[in-house]
Amino acid sequence: MIYCVTSLSEYKFRKLNSTIYRPRLISYIIFIIMGVLIAGCSEQVSELKNISKEFRTSLSSKASSLVDNASGYVQEATDLTKKAIQNGNSQNDVSKVSSEVASILDEIPFELNVSNNKSINLEKGIWGSVSQAVRNNEGYQAAILLEEEAMSMIGVARSVKRIQYSGQSTIGGIFESGSESDTDTKGVAANFNISKLLYDGGQSRSLINQASARALILQAERRGLGNKIAFDAASSWIEICYIRERLELLSVGSDKLDSLINKMDRMAVSGMIDLSILDASKSQLVDISLQKKILEADLAASEIRFKRYYKKEGINLGKPSFLISIEQARKEASEWKRAPSLEVSVASFVVARNEVSVAEAAFKPRAIARAGVNSPMKNGNSTDKTLGVLVEYTFGDGGKRNSQLKASHAKLDSAKAKVKDTQLMLQTELNSTLAKLNAIDNSIPLLRNKIKLAEANVKTLRSQLNTGQSSLGKLISAEIKLFDSNNKYMSTEAEQHGLILKISSLTGALGRNLNF
Repeated sequence: MIYCVTSLSEYKFRKLNSTIYRPRLISYIIFIIMGVLIAGCSEQVSELKNISKEFRTSLSSKASSLVDNASGYVQEATDLTKKAIQNGNSQNDVSKVSSEVASILDEIPFELNVSNNKSINLEKGIWGSVSQAVRNNEGYQAAILLEEEAMSMIGVARSVKRIQYSGQSTIGGIFESGSESDTDTKGVAANFNISKLLYDGGQSRSLINQASARALILQAERRGLGNKIAFDAASSWIEICYIRERLELLSVGSDKLDSLINKMDRMAVSGMIDLSILDASKSQLVDISLQKKILEADLAASEIRFKRYYKKEGINLGKPSFLISIEQARKEASEWKRAPSLEVSVASFVVARNEVSVAEAAFKPRAIARAGVNSPMKNGNSTDKTLGVLVEYTFGDGGKRNSQLKASHAKLDSAKAKVKDTQLMLQTELNSTLAKLNAIDNSIPLLRNKIKLAEANVKTLRSQLNTGQSSLGKLISAEIKLFDSNNKYMSTEAEQHGLILKISSLTGALGRNLNF
């Protein structure tokens, strides 16, 4: 059969080349080949029948022997399993790897030494510093390398469709022993082959599409990671600034209250003031002290995060500005289809869809144009030259292709569901964030007005205190209301910053505005 197929290569493949791209004719080629094999190679066919008969007889006898000795084989396998368990070979292998992992972990320093050249120049302001922090981040750099790898794999996939060149050379000798005499041939044998894929049922194209989609996945994941890093880095900057501002407010407010409460203490000793009012004021002062402790803890956590991204302490930070306005945030939220997370899920769907195409192509034949030269080692032997078209088709594989096709369809359905789930999660998160942002946008003018009214009330009560028209208790209550109003405004403004950042991160606007 091999001889017959090889003989077919002597046909000029130029005639076939014009039709080989037509899938309908592929089946014709296969049947022609089978006809040639059956009609023109009767001797080989007869030989194959004899071999097949001998194979079946041998297989039958070996199967019977296997059945007769099955119990012995089972017992032997059981004994070997018990011995392996007793020796603990698997455990030993695990222990070796575990020891290697432990030694590597021991070499990792407890605290990373951050070199000065990796620290961020904070004089660039929040967004220039955030942009540099993203690019210097080790995780982001690793994502870039993975993206580059994926782009290179597209070239690997494309190479299948290009002309392939291969060659071999053997330098040595051949020793032949026979009944009459021995021969010893020394020299150089070489062969050179050229091949070009003509048709594969669209498999190579689907593999190229798969590689391209995987590159898009890693590209979108890199952008998503960059947006997350930018979000965390900017958040730590914003939190530090606002927490420090609120701590300053708390310090000033507590100093004012301390002064007023000391006066009330002196007045209480002489019986000029109700002790219940004094106790209530002191309780409010304790509440302020508790807020201060909580803010100090939040500041410490934010400073740790800040150092992680900027590689230095956050000293003398400029007040953060908005990267995008509220109106732009609303626009970005409406253009949610540009979100990196959605791009990842859609690209994964494309990968799965092309995987189905690859599985379907396995049911189709392959045609490859080949030309080669084979130079033997022995002098005097002729050089073989081949030229033709190789057609391959698998008639039976034990259900492998059907299983792969079924698995690929299941993966495609899963990827389709993942797209819908990602879309739902993204829209839900964006809508809820946008609703909070709109509520805060409406409340900020009210808070500003509340601060103005509180300031006016404190001013009035201070003036009335000198004339006896007011009391220290009323003044302390007014001061606390003013403090609460300012504190609420600062925390609300910080939350507004955070919500705009979140929308920018989810939609990818952070990366687009910072050019990464």
